[in-house]
Amino acid sequence: MEAFAAFKEDMKAGQESVKDEIKAVKEEMIVGQEEIKRKNTSIIENKFEVAEANGCDSQAKACHLAASLRAEAADILQTLPENKRLDFEALSGALELHFGEKCLKDYSKLQLKSRQQKPTETLQELATDVESLS
Repeated sequence: MEAFAAFKEDMKAGQESVKDEIKAVKEEMIVGQEEIKRKNTSIIENKFEVAEANGCDSQAKACHLAASLRAEAADILQTLPENKRLDFEALSGALELHFGEKCLKDYSKLQLKSRQQKPTETLQELATDVESLS
């Protein structure tokens, strides 16, 4: 019976170790996604600075941006009123609003799905953490 109890404790320790590793990988993914987003944003901003230097106005920038949208990003264009679709500030703001928060929502959803009560955690602590993730 002692061997079983020891085995059970080893399993719990192993599970906690795996959970910690998963959490670390998730955090690395978030950092990587944020870095990619910063780089992409920087590249796009540089292109628009060049366009502005070449005499492109806000409407021309919006046309170029709208024409380059694909998949889910193109769907954002459809959510804007017609008179705002060629407004660069409105279009870039809508994209930032959607994709800026999307990453956080997806990460919170992933954390919520994998969240389990820790051995030393009370139900109230678990409930508070789950509530903050939802």
